[in-house]
Amino acid sequence: MSNKNLVEHLAIVATVVGLIKIGVTFKNIHRKKEVRSYNVSSTSLGLATSGIWLWYDLSKGLKLGAATAGATICLDLYILHLLLQEHRRKDKRG
Repeated sequence: MSNKNLVEHLAIVATVVGLIKIGVTFKNIHRKKEVRSYNVSSTSLGLATSGIWLWYDLSKGLKLGAATAGATICLDLYILHLLLQEHRRKDKRG
């Protein structure tokens, strides 16, 4: 196996493992609706960073990186949604 093929296979493995991790994190958050360990500012920063990576990956034609960045954006948006819902509930309760 050539060095280039090895690197491509490693990239595929890393992408699959990363997507599985994102999926497991989403499943746990979705099931428990527990986002106390997250906050709006760091989640927003992560969202912006993933958006930049997505733009970069797409501009370079890096489909695997774009898949991971896109999945991370979806997860961060979901976490942000839950955080904002929690803040709204707290505001209504006073």
